[in-house]
Amino acid sequence: MKSTTNPLTAAAALAFASVLSSTTLIPVVRPLMRWVAPHSESAGHAFMALNLLGGIVAAPAIARLARRSHRRAALVTSLALLDSGLLLLIALPLPLGATLAVRTLQGALNIGVLSTIMGAAPPGDVSGRGARYGLLGTAMMLAVALGAPLGTVCLSMGLRAPLLLSAALNLGVAIGAPLAHLDEQEQALVPAAPFRDFWRGILWIFAERFSIGLFVVTFAMHARLCTSASDTRSGWMLTSFLVPFALAVYPAGRAADRVGAGLLGAGAAGVYGVGFFLLSLASSAQLFVLLPMLGLASAAIFASAMRDAGAAHASPSRVAAMSWLNSAGNLGMMLGTALAGIVCALLRARSVAEHSAHAIVFGIGGATSMLVAALTLGALFATRHLPHTIRVRS
Repeated sequence: MKSTTNPLTAAAALAFASVLSSTTLIPVVRPLMRWVAPHSESAGHAFMALNLLGGIVAAPAIARLARRSHRRAALVTSLALLDSGLLLLIALPLPLGATLAVRTLQGALNIGVLSTIMGAAPPGDVSGRGARYGLLGTAMMLAVALGAPLGTVCLSMGLRAPLLLSAALNLGVAIGAPLAHLDEQEQALVPAAPFRDFWRGILWIFAERFSIGLFVVTFAMHARLCTSASDTRSGWMLTSFLVPFALAVYPAGRAADRVGAGLLGAGAAGVYGVGFFLLSLASSAQLFVLLPMLGLASAAIFASAMRDAGAAHASPSRVAAMSWLNSAGNLGMMLGTALAGIVCALLRARSVAEHSAHAIVFGIGGATSMLVAALTLGALFATRHLPHTIRVRS
């Protein structure tokens, strides 16, 4: 008897497990690097940066594999099994160089698994594509929100516990992929999405993750030094950003179906930019209003970008588009984090006040997002695409 499992629900479950396998490791980075390299202060930063680098360089390889293979389930299973095996290697007392090399390859495999799942998920018809990818995105963002708390609980059971859980999650993805109907017959192949749609989705995600990279460490320092917030209150502030982000991706996808991904993505990027400019001006209480607004804008950007990347009906084209989307996000996060550290260090060396330094870093993120919004709107108007977007919901 044929399974009645909904292919989209199955893909969302696989994406949830894949992202959770990555975010569960966040709390283990510092203690793991103390164990592997007790005298290296930069090892933890390298562990995270090389994971992002692996995801960045994975895009062309995954795109090529997807075009050559029509068995997406087998591809997911193979990559997830390798990912699981590498996580078990990291749990061993390997030398620092070997640990970082394995981590780089593991990052590439993890993004490969996720991109293939995202691209193989059935997009449905044009009118409901945003909602379908919004559901997929919500599953991914929930995994982002749950990963760190789950990893912290596992860490109380031992240093290897989060790594073993992450490996088990990847094993579950490998086993579940053949049951998720990723290889079902699709519609006849059609041309891939127009380059402007593919390009703008990459630009949105790059700018959004670049701003997040600027934000993460800088905001923790800003909340403590400039708003006198305790570590607990700072944690709740970040939660007020993450929860709306996770819950709003699906409604944002439905909104993209109604008004068009281009208009929604541009508007959300503009709101995002304004919000970043306001971060340094907001009080502790005001941040609990501003951060949820940024979370909603992030959700709209993410949903719009996924809708554009899923525009092609051919699964290999979608996998390739999702691979480049994920790589752009990793690149933005890595560059944003590095730039925030460099800018703060340079300003500190020139005796610039902490509040002013943070305002400059947040301003860079705001300016980047507003530039992307302006470029998107300019492209929409220049191609006379804005009225057409609203009319046919493309």
